[in-house]
Amino acid sequence: MKRILKIVAAIVALVLLLPVLALALLVLVNLQDEPLDPGLTSLLTAKPPQMAAAENGYFAWIGVAGPEKEPPHAWGYRWFEEALRADQASFGETQALAINAEVRKDALRLEDFACREIESCLAAVAKWPADARAVLAKGRVTLARGDVALAMSGYQEPWRPDFTFSSPLPTASPHYRLLSATRFALAVSEARHDAALDLLELAMAFHRRQAQGASTLIEKLLALANLQADLQLLNQYLRHAPAAARQREARIADLLTPLSAAVTSLQQPILTELRGGVRLFLNLGEKNLFAAAGSENRLPRWLAGALGQRLYLPGASANKHFQLNQGWLAADALAGEDYRRAIAAVRRDQESASEDVYALRNPVGHILVRVGLADHGSFFLRRDDLLALHAMVALQFDLLRSQTTDDEAIARAAARLRHPYSGAAATWDSKARRLSHAALAERRGKQPLAIQL
Repeated sequence: MKRILKIVAAIVALVLLLPVLALALLVLVNLQDEPLDPGLTSLLTAKPPQMAAAENGYFAWIGVAGPEKEPPHAWGYRWFEEALRADQASFGETQALAINAEVRKDALRLEDFACREIESCLAAVAKWPADARAVLAKGRVTLARGDVALAMSGYQEPWRPDFTFSSPLPTASPHYRLLSATRFALAVSEARHDAALDLLELAMAFHRRQAQGASTLIEKLLALANLQADLQLLNQYLRHAPAAARQREARIADLLTPLSAAVTSLQQPILTELRGGVRLFLNLGEKNLFAAAGSENRLPRWLAGALGQRLYLPGASANKHFQLNQGWLAADALAGEDYRRAIAAVRRDQESASEDVYALRNPVGHILVRVGLADHGSFFLRRDDLLALHAMVALQFDLLRSQTTDDEAIARAAARLRHPYSGAAATWDSKARRLSHAALAERRGKQPLAIQL
């Protein structure tokens, strides 16, 4: 009987001891963090050269939203200074900027614009010119302030050393793009072709500078969207005023100068996103956030904090996040099949990391890294749609110059246009007079990319 009791006692002791041993092993495996990757250290300490504030059109651009009585550049710079102070506030806490109360209300609504859909802007304004003139009169302050920004020759999104995912972002310039498109379309409808092209040249040059000077992803995507709208306006101009366009071939050829790598590269915006993510992982290690989270779940604060600190390695987490994003940076420098293979490879790597749920070392960090995985493929697609649209409008211009109207010739020319993201050829629909790239699941609305000829 005593022997049986001893065996039962040993089993009970073993059962009680196993969780303690498992916890001890878990803590032992996670006792020491790893040093930061040298490339990551360089990223955290890097600061790009900055242009002089007085020459930087960025401040004038965000100042379009400011009050009428203060020059746009001055207001934009005041906004930036307040944003810098907010960036230094407690990590993860979004700061409301007092200056945002000064943002000007322009009393315009989307339904006021005949040109609210860029794809049909010229036709709509030609149909309702009085409405176009009325909306331009209501938006005169916005137009004038935006024109100040476009006239400045420099543009660089300034460096914010403490920028995080919770940092304030500038208010979008209210309705400037629609007002600018309406003004262009009205000039075309009134046969003021040189004046119209002056406006488009100014806008496209500014948007190229804006894309080249962007350091955050949202700024880059907005600039690329602006360039896409410019090309859609040019596509309509070539359709609605072909004779005038042929008389101004040199000017239009300049508008269709190939987009440089500096304009289309996503390298710097991805690095900025990566830097923000890495700072988040490192800050989670510095702050006792696990203790706060534990108290909400009725765990003793000290126990939640201790477990969080022991089972979360900020250095290892930051390194893993950095490693999993290297593929996006590498893909950005490639083209053709190499580029498309790189996109597929980085997605496979991230999917593999996402499926690997269990880990003894850095288990909390492992989960957080998995949660923080970002598929930048949709951003590459937006950039590639711009490149594909540029190629299609350039083909439209070539066809206009050569006065090519034969459907077979157009179809052959379209087949030579390859979408950078999918590698698929463009197609020509002679009945609809439409040049297009097929719909993609990753594209917003899953619509084809198309222009009318």
